Amino acid sequence: MFDLPEFLRFLLPVGDLARGVHPRSTRMRAPRTRSQVCMSSIRFPAFGLVAAMAAGCGSAGVGDGTSAAEADSVVHEPTAFSAVALPNECRPDGSPALDRMYAETEASLDELIGDGGLLAGVSYSLKLMIFSSNQDLVDETARQELDEWASLFDLMTEPPLEARADGTWVAVGSGTETVLRFVDPMTGQTILENPFALDSYLRGVVTHSSHDWEEMKRDPSLPVEFTFEWSELGPLSYLLADGGAVPNPIVVTMSLLELGGDALGYDQGAAYGAFASVQTVLLESSVEYRQKRGAFDVQYLAHAPRISVQQLNDSGRLPFTFEKVHATDGSTALLAEAQDVVYLNPDRLSGSLRYSLVGDSLEGITVVSDFGDGQVRPTVTWSCTMAPPVQ
Repeated sequence: MFDLPEFLRFLLPVGDLARGVHPRSTRMRAPRTRSQVCMSSIRFPAFGLVAAMAAGCGSAGVGDGTSAAEADSVVHEPTAFSAVALPNECRPDGSPALDRMYAETEASLDELIGDGGLLAGVSYSLKLMIFSSNQDLVDETARQELDEWASLFDLMTEPPLEARADGTWVAVGSGTETVLRFVDPMTGQTILENPFALDSYLRGVVTHSSHDWEEMKRDPSLPVEFTFEWSELGPLSYLLADGGAVPNPIVVTMSLLELGGDALGYDQGAAYGAFASVQTVLLESSVEYRQKRGAFDVQYLAHAPRISVQQLNDSGRLPFTFEKVHATDGSTALLAEAQDVVYLNPDRLSGSLRYSLVGDSLEGITVVSDFGDGQVRPTVTWSCTMAPPVQ
């Protein structure tokens, strides 16, 4: 059994663990051949500490056909929700600091969830930003009201990103840089023009609508016919009308709700006309995080592979691959391998990250963050390799 006073002394200063990295449940990994598992677990409900502590090894021959005689020679792999809760026999020195390092690293993934939400919001809002960029359609007063309406549903009328000359769109946060590229679905080249501006698709546009802004506000589900008369094709016009001849005028029928329909899950038969194929454009993004969190330097670099706006809007899923996940206090390091990590709208991750520790006497210590099929906070499992008992 772990030492309870030591554990309670550790618990009090670790705010990050208290604010949410504890698992909702603690579960044992599937048994492995010629190994036994023993569990240490503690549950923290919202309004207090419920003691449910147990540590020690299970009986021989459970789950893998190992006999009682063979069990004496196998390696045991106890698991627990934190390093400090591991059994004395394999608990690493400095385990409170290891728990804090892990907690800071896992908490940094909040930035990844936030950036996944940012990228999804940009994708959902693409049509809205294109249409609302036309001053003939949306005057200044209507724009302010449209901004307020859009913000209620986490939609955008302008991109919260900085355009750069190389075609990238960048958002810089606290220790985070998110880089987004729009990619031509036919050539695979980065699009250098502004994909959020109507002028990039059509020039000299004059718009008409069958109902005014006041009527649309009174009934957001009211179908409205918009006509877009244009005098010249813009540099991104090849994305319109599935790459074919662009009609003049373009006729679009939609309600105010359907303007953000992908995000709102509302579609009563909107017809986006030649603009529908704009959503075949591809997105490619990366998120780099570098931050000093307490005593620890935490970094990761994640990439979201190419996905079309339409695919992202339909699925609400943005897969990430990790080039690195690394945290260190200068003497000990925490390294992770990610497996099937996916951002799920709204604001969850699925998949898992398996961390290993690098440092003196840390061989065999691992921690897994398991987001399952979609959670804000993962189920956390620490494990250690323990030698067979001496006879």
